[in-house]
Amino acid sequence: MQEGGSFGEFSREQVELFAVDHLIMVEINCNEEALTMDFVFPTTNVGNTGYGDEKQLGITGTESVMQIVREIILEFNWEEDALGRSKQSYRTAHESLGKSLEGKSTEMIMEAVADGDQRFLSIDVDTVNAVTLEDAENAVMSQLMPSDIELSISGDFVVNDILDMILKYLGTIPADANSQ
Repeated sequence: MQEGGSFGEFSREQVELFAVDHLIMVEINCNEEALTMDFVFPTTNVGNTGYGDEKQLGITGTESVMQIVREIILEFNWEEDALGRSKQSYRTAHESLGKSLEGKSTEMIMEAVADGDQRFLSIDVDTVNAVTLEDAENAVMSQLMPSDIELSISGDFVVNDILDMILKYLGTIPADANSQ
């Protein structure tokens, strides 16, 4: 998902410009237990236009992030080139394990502790190459069922404003979204 970045009618470049304009940083990670989206953003108005008396306030960074999360859940575009970039990243990470004493040692310890169970080892190149776009989409979107999503928010917020935004952007997502 991190390598993709387009959703709905918006291209990857448009989404990146939106994030830059609204000072949003995002990191999407996946492990054995969860899919995590970590957003860092200002809570003040961003994306303002004009100057002086002509200045018009944009939306807050918080509202921008809520819009992005909603679009990821409902309108994410799965693209072959993004999958290719992601596969290359995993291949590089796996290949670097053999070149690092710490990485190789960790892998050998995990293999011994897990009794060779592949679920607990780094993903090998053959496994990465075998992943199809449909496999990736099914695996990720199965983790984005609205009834299973947990939301943690910390920062300088007005609680009622946040609750209103959560209801507006996330609370209106159909319960059966991503159930296919």
